[in-house]
Amino acid sequence: MKRGVIQLLQEEIDEALLVLDHSCKETSVYFKFISAKNLGKPRVSIQFDADELELLLDNIGVPLMDDTKIKKSLRKKVQTFLYYLRNGSLTIE
Repeated sequence: MKRGVIQLLQEEIDEALLVLDHSCKETSVYFKFISAKNLGKPRVSIQFDADELELLLDNIGVPLMDDTKIKKSLRKKVQTFLYYLRNGSLTIE
């Protein structure tokens, strides 16, 4: 399984925790975001595999007109990272 590292801002980590619903609370994705939040750094590097990114995208949902700037940024980073993860190795900032 392909894995890679993505760098997210603390605001994007907070947004990810908001969109991950209660059914995701026992997943590796949720625990990675909790650990990243607890670091308290403005930018955190997190390792994900493709399945974890798919789960995150499913919870972010489709783009809506009233999406926040942070949610749009998170969606774009995850989509871009997933694309490059499937087609080669890359770190997205």
